[in-house]
Amino acid sequence: LAILFIYANGLPLMILGFLGYEYLQQTRRLLIDQAHEQTASLLKDFDARYEIIKAEYADKFNRGVDAINADNTGQSVKLNDHQAFRNAIIDTNPYDFVLTDENGKFQSGYPGSNRSGLFFANMGRNLLTYINLKTYSHPDMFKNVKMSRKNAAEDFLGTKKIVFHQFLRRIKKVGPEQMGAEGRQYYWNFLGDVRNRKFTNIMVLSWTHSVLQQSYVKQRIDELNKNASKIRCFAIVENNGVTYPEAQQPEQEIFNLFRQAFSLKMVRNDSLSLAGEDYAAFGTIGRQLDRIAFVGLFPLDSINSQINTLRTRLITFAMLSLLLTVGIGRLLSAQFMEPVKELEKGVQAIGRQDFRYRLQIDAQDEFGHLGSVFNSAIESLEDLEVAKIVQENLFPLENLKQHELEVYGKSVSMSRLGGDYYDFFAINDHQIGILMGDVAGHGVPAALLMAMAKASVLITGEEKTKPAQMLALLHKVIFKIKSSKIKRMMTCQYFCVNSTSGEYLFSNAGHCFPARIRDRGNDILLIQSIGSPLGISKRAKYEDLSGQLESGDILLLYTDGIIEAQNADGLEMGFDRFNEMLRREYSENLETYYQRIFAAYLAWSLKADDDITMVLIKFGQMETAA
Repeated sequence: LAILFIYANGLPLMILGFLGYEYLQQTRRLLIDQAHEQTASLLKDFDARYEIIKAEYADKFNRGVDAINADNTGQSVKLNDHQAFRNAIIDTNPYDFVLTDENGKFQSGYPGSNRSGLFFANMGRNLLTYINLKTYSHPDMFKNVKMSRKNAAEDFLGTKKIVFHQFLRRIKKVGPEQMGAEGRQYYWNFLGDVRNRKFTNIMVLSWTHSVLQQSYVKQRIDELNKNASKIRCFAIVENNGVTYPEAQQPEQEIFNLFRQAFSLKMVRNDSLSLAGEDYAAFGTIGRQLDRIAFVGLFPLDSINSQINTLRTRLITFAMLSLLLTVGIGRLLSAQFMEPVKELEKGVQAIGRQDFRYRLQIDAQDEFGHLGSVFNSAIESLEDLEVAKIVQENLFPLENLKQHELEVYGKSVSMSRLGGDYYDFFAINDHQIGILMGDVAGHGVPAALLMAMAKASVLITGEEKTKPAQMLALLHKVIFKIKSSKIKRMMTCQYFCVNSTSGEYLFSNAGHCFPARIRDRGNDILLIQSIGSPLGISKRAKYEDLSGQLESGDILLLYTDGIIEAQNADGLEMGFDRFNEMLRREYSENLETYYQRIFAAYLAWSLKADDDITMVLIKFGQMETAA
């Protein structure tokens, strides 16, 4: 009955506590995510309506030009005669405000607004000449020319080959143009006697992107803040630091979000306290309003209210259950909960890779036995972690460059302790040794064999310049340490390369044939040399193979994992596909070449279950980029 009572009351209460907490956290997370999405959607919609101000400007200027043209009988227009129209344009803060005539003379809309006056005057003279032609028979008028944004100004300024109908597509609109180093928003229109098609002037206006964007934000930010969700929106202009709404000075926390938005493009803060109110803050830069940073503050009152209501309901239900289980709660905590918590700490320690952690469970029951097993297991993991660190330090810590020779290598282990091994080192001031090996199997025995190989290489002398002798020495060491528990063999190959001349000696002990890559990947040759793997038989002979690297040649040393990789259809990569991959992914930069080869391997392989190690050796033509 006691056990049934515990399960009927205590267990549901415990489950309720865990699930209730998780439910509240997940619900709050979901509601805050929805708040951020709602704020982002509001700002995205505001950004999408940026085109409105350009349409409004164009409509206002078109009406003004139409009014001037309605009274024009062919006389040249003077800005001083239309002061109201002129002031309306100046209020938009244009970068350029120029009125040109058919003689190449121009009027400035305001002092300093003729930054490109001569440019527009020459262009205006040519355009007015063509627009006032009685017939369009000149062959250059209809030449099919593709206008480029980069060279638009150069295209417009041609004296005989102007394709003015391209310009006609741009008049009466506010749109982006790339005139020189900096792009701006432009507006063009003709002035004159429209009825008789006698135009006397061209008006050119331009605005920097930031000015036009600032004008839009200034006019529309108050409307944005009248949203139904009561999201408070702030904006700042990047180049001058002006903030909107003008009537509200943002707090320092909002300025911090502005800076993060400019740096990161988007920033979120789930809980921001301002003047005693809590908000979910979302900052971003507009897609079209790319010179403006926005911060939206979603009030958390409604979210906190929903969470508090849910919490109150859960607590009420828990208190009712607690009245029934308080008597057995202490017993449950002593006999069950404490060991469970201790096991949880142990699992978290493994997650942190803290393998020195030990469970403190002294009970003489199932939990005590489980704690002992757990401590034994984590002690073994500690040994494996130490072995892994030792193994990683067997590899070279950095790439090697000497004279005309550059060496890059990397090994990716598919288990905690892999069996692949590579090393490269300077023998003297003009020779480099490169070693590649693959121990059969994985785990601690393979790691120990790698360590023995590394130690043997370190103590060698003149054998470093004689590959066959180097492999023979390694063979003797590995063969002697074979025992009933460590029965391993190792394929291996060793290069000694002259870093000034490119001459090399090479010996192979049953390892994959190195690939010699020439002509920017178009010529790939496998250097075929056969020898017995290290430690497989008592008598083993190895031979030196000499060769010459030409400038630009790359040698690739690799393990068999990449050759034996199978795709989803069960097909092995094989040497033919491997060679084709080396051609396709070629790069002069060794690190980039490695990354491309490895990415192609992952794309081919159904599952990466073998260690992959590659060493690339390049002679001559040192490059720093792909």
